[in-house]
Amino acid sequence: MSDGGGTRTRSGRASGPDPATCLLSPRELEVLQRLADRQSTARIGAALSISGNTVRTHVRRLLRKLAVDERSQAVRRARELELI
Repeated sequence: MSDGGGTRTRSGRASGPDPATCLLSPRELEVLQRLADRQSTARIGAALSISGNTVRTHVRRLLRKLAVDERSQAVRRARELELI
């Protein structure tokens, strides 16, 4: 039975969808660029006129779509994929 996409790592953990085929929303790209500029959640929220909770939601989605665990890894992966 298929689990709906993605591959598994050696540890058996789902690696998530292939990042190269993921589509990031315009807002996620804005948040990603600000993460690359090392802005805090509060600063990103203020700059984009959204709450800290909304910023955290965008960050969680970015991490999932880019198949990484940390903000710095998301920025690195986005640069590898030439998203930023």
